[in-house]
Amino acid sequence: MYAKLIDALIPEEDDQQSLLRWSMEVPSIAFKNIWAVKWIIDNTRSFAERLVALVERAREDAGVDALERFGHERREHHINFACSLLGRLSSRPVAGTVREIVREAVDIESDFVLGLIPDEMLQYVQFKADRLLVKMGYAASYGAPNPYGYITSLNETNETSTLGTDVLGED
Repeated sequence: MYAKLIDALIPEEDDQQSLLRWSMEVPSIAFKNIWAVKWIIDNTRSFAERLVALVERAREDAGVDALERFGHERREHHINFACSLLGRLSSRPVAGTVREIVREAVDIESDFVLGLIPDEMLQYVQFKADRLLVKMGYAASYGAPNPYGYITSLNETNETSTLGTDVLGED
């Protein structure tokens, strides 16, 4: 997964090899790779399951760059579009599968953030996961409140597209 990206962005082969090793040897990155193979790349998964996993992956990125307004807004628009698309599918994944996708991703992300950032960030990761589950039409799993109120105000402004309508064109 990372090999193509590394190859495209890093010209020096030694640097490429170093980064590729990181993607396999650094536990947090390796676990994310394993998760992506299981839920996104495995072609036995349904389109709906892959879509949920892609939305979850975008949620992780949106949480990381929540303070960088442009990247955050762009990711939120992608999340909103994917959630709208998921809501229109005739065959949605069962709630247990969706919770498994999200819980595994949150567990991996939690292992990564432990020791690196305050406990509030771990709570924020769980809050964002719950928010995503609800946005996709499923029940929340963690019940975690948002420890960062100022980030909530950023998120609330991103529920619609830049045109002010639902991302798929409905008011």
